[in-house]
Amino acid sequence: MEDNLASPLLASSVSLERGPLAWYRDCAVLSSIATLSVTTIGGVVLSLPAAVATIGWIPTLFMLVIFAAVGDISNIFVIRAYDSCRQPYCESASMDLEKLGSLLLGPVWAKLIRASLITLLFGVISSFNIIVVDMVFNIITEFGMGSYWFANREVISLANILLMWPLTVMKNLSQLRHLGVIGFVSLMYVFVVVAGTCLMDPDLPAHAREAPPITISARSVLALPIFACIYCAQFQIIPLYESLPAASRKHMDTISHVSLFAIALPVYAGFGLLPYLALGSKVKSDFLYNAWPGHMSMIVARAMLALVNLLKIPIIALPLREQIADLTAPMWTNRTCPLAPMCNDRDQDSPGGSHPGVSLGGGSFIQRGGG
Repeated sequence: MEDNLASPLLASSVSLERGPLAWYRDCAVLSSIATLSVTTIGGVVLSLPAAVATIGWIPTLFMLVIFAAVGDISNIFVIRAYDSCRQPYCESASMDLEKLGSLLLGPVWAKLIRASLITLLFGVISSFNIIVVDMVFNIITEFGMGSYWFANREVISLANILLMWPLTVMKNLSQLRHLGVIGFVSLMYVFVVVAGTCLMDPDLPAHAREAPPITISARSVLALPIFACIYCAQFQIIPLYESLPAASRKHMDTISHVSLFAIALPVYAGFGLLPYLALGSKVKSDFLYNAWPGHMSMIVARAMLALVNLLKIPIIALPLREQIADLTAPMWTNRTCPLAPMCNDRDQDSPGGSHPGVSLGGGSFIQRGGG
């Protein structure tokens, strides 16, 4: 009798665990959402209000939605390609964007992908370091300590590198999940402080009424690169996917959807529109410093945003380290690419050297369940 009563409860529990919303119970999925959100939301938030003033708030909302969709589709595209390449013949080999490009497009495109990734990731890490240095330097000088030896941009930059260097040697993103969670919480704090300060600004209603919905000029072109790269995190998708437990990988689509549409899009819209409506057309880049100098809550917000960008460095250094290691491996070892034997065997078995199951329109590429 007790077994009969317990079996419906057990059945409903299993059904709930396997249901479409089971992702929110998975700690690995939640920490991956935090990591991808922190990677996606960058220091560009400081320039968004000035970009809104350049093009208007209607084009801003339009481009935020369009590029969020493009970023989400490209994330899922990478995962579909990854699955289609690994399942037929590469299940035990390591994989990254460069090897994926070699299988799908050929060695020439793979080299271009590697060069682009290394250039992009070096630039991203350098920009994050510059943002952190500027923020910390401004905070130090605001507290009247500009004459001390540590109030030096070179010293601050060196301190950033020494602080983050031990974390860049981690093997995979699963060992850096705590950084993603800390960065996510810090970012949400900054967002709440900025949104609250702007909404309580007495000039907000007047500036909102005066704000032109569309502003098109020659300077509008300068805002396009900001929006085009605003959701760029594709380099992090494969390491994030590989760091997930096998049972959690089915939710990778949900991780991308939630990170871009439920978190990054509203945060970008809030960071862009609210300071613009509160400060009007006079808003400048790095509005946290220029608009509210000496405001204690904004000083704390700038410190937290500096922490967010600092924590991104080891997260982004992981794919950069892998790319550089693959590039320099032939110089100091005789080992070849782990995919080479499998790809050679596959090419001998396949007529014309085609890649079975890799076709972008093939069944193995598209037959993967979403999150």
